[in-house]
Amino acid sequence: MNTFLCALAAYAFSRLRFKGRRTGLLTVLLVQMFPQLLAVIAIFTIM
Repeated sequence: MNTFLCALAAYAFSRLRFKGRRTGLLTVLLVQMFPQLLAVIAIFTIM
């Protein structure tokens, strides 16, 4: 079910033009970037 909803959202962001599209894409990018960045810092601190 989650994969299906993600596929629908990906289709909407890639094919449709709507108000708030750029903001939504930037939000998704930032949400995906920061946890990985923080994990790298934590691993570096542990090493």
